[in-house]
Amino acid sequence: RLWPTRPPIPKQETEEKSNQVLRNHFRYFFPWFRVPTNLRQVLRLKLGFGIILWGLILFCFCWPWKIHRSRERFQEYGLEGRAYSQYAAFSFANWMSAEGLKANLIILGYWILAMLTFGGIMYSMLTFRSPIEGMWLVFVWATAAAIDPFSSTSACAVA
Repeated sequence: RLWPTRPPIPKQETEEKSNQVLRNHFRYFFPWFRVPTNLRQVLRLKLGFGIILWGLILFCFCWPWKIHRSRERFQEYGLEGRAYSQYAAFSFANWMSAEGLKANLIILGYWILAMLTFGGIMYSMLTFRSPIEGMWLVFVWATAAAIDPFSSTSACAVA
């Protein structure tokens, strides 16, 4: 042969390179799958995903089931000339008056959970960063807490 030829590229090296590229893309689009090594970060990650999972279960399964069950009760009563919206408003007002302060705290808790869950997910979808970080930023934004890197956590939470 007159012309030098390159040695063939081993198949294993090309597979490793393509796997490395896929891992880098996977880390970019799903940064929360990176496993932290610090115990504090592991606990934060588990707590954050627990809150997100709890919120998604509540909003995707519990509330639709509760609304469906309320509609079934309305149909069982057979209230002629009444709309479901009237029944739902009466039922909600009756529950609020019966439970008192507990009902207000339940509603406040559900709204906070909804804000943290969907705020964290939207932050993650828009910035390709961790939803746990998004939940923290939504919490800070909602509470208008001071973020001073030189202050303690308790001082920032109180401010």
